[in-house]
Amino acid sequence: MEDYTQMMRPKRAHMQVSAALVLAVLAWTTPTCQGAVGPARPVPIGITVSFKLDPSVTRGMYMGDRWVSPPTFTAVKRAKEITVEASAHGVDAAGNSSGATARWTPSDADMVVVAPDQGHQVKITVRRAGQSTVKVDSGRFSRELLINASLQGDAMRVDISQGAPGPGLDSGAAPAPRPAAAPIVGLIVQLKVEAFTAGGFPLGELWASPPRITLEQTGKLLLVGARVLGMDATGQESRVSARWSSSAPTVVQVKEVSLGHEAWIRVLREGRSNLQVAYAGLTRRLTVTATSRSGAMRVEVEQ
Repeated sequence: MEDYTQMMRPKRAHMQVSAALVLAVLAWTTPTCQGAVGPARPVPIGITVSFKLDPSVTRGMYMGDRWVSPPTFTAVKRAKEITVEASAHGVDAAGNSSGATARWTPSDADMVVVAPDQGHQVKITVRRAGQSTVKVDSGRFSRELLINASLQGDAMRVDISQGAPGPGLDSGAAPAPRPAAAPIVGLIVQLKVEAFTAGGFPLGELWASPPRITLEQTGKLLLVGARVLGMDATGQESRVSARWSSSAPTVVQVKEVSLGHEAWIRVLREGRSNLQVAYAGLTRRLTVTATSRSGAMRVEVEQ
């Protein structure tokens, strides 16, 4: 069994994913021959680290390989050690990122092993419970990862937090300023998905955004966690605060939390409702269809 992933707050319903979310990422354009005229390559002003979600979960949901860069990444595995794939990226003033070669140095080499110890993409293996840091240094910029590992029964849990960016060994400079946000050109609505192994071992929760998702729960009410992200022209995602509304509030109610970044979708009875998520002139629509059978509520959400 592979490594497992970012965990969110407890959810209220079990979910099954039936399709995929595809994000487009645009590449920077650079001159290909001497004397060619083209846009200058953006200059990185900092470094960030991304982590690969467990492929056995994301590919089973038809999501492909997914890399995320949360403030804290959590992995859980029923084993004595955990290996997480990580990659370093340079970030420019517009928030765009590109692969960066860095040196990865753990403070406790007996607890944490990084292979290779220098490169863009590495594997971080946590061998035992405890605490260690890993310094990621690209020469000009650096970032420190704080790793906390604990045993929970026969499973290990690893939390990896990203510290503030700083200057690298070769820079002699002050810490880089926070990149400015790029303009938002689209919205993504994600729902909470609870993942399990074939043997029923809980892997935690993922945020997923397939075109269609099916939810089932015993009882007459169903509560679903949702959130909205803004996406810029390069495919980078960021937190936004939006307005949520339901065309049929007697069927589906929406309660905004976190200033509209997240919401609770409450399905009250059988029927259909169109949900609208609006931010800065942009909208995203979802269709919620609820049916009841054998004492259970079945809900399909389409984007």
